[in-house]
Amino acid sequence: MSIQVSELKQLYEQDYYLWLEKTTELLQAGKLNQLDRENLT
Repeated sequence: MSIQVSELKQLYEQDYYLWLEKTTELLQAGKLNQLDRENLT
């Protein structure tokens, strides 16, 4: 899975549940540099 931080930020506004799923996948994969940190905190 390759998703840009900007895409993830947009997803947060459009589909919170899908944003949660993608964020969970990134966390489980250890891809911390791809997280939407602004909306995560």
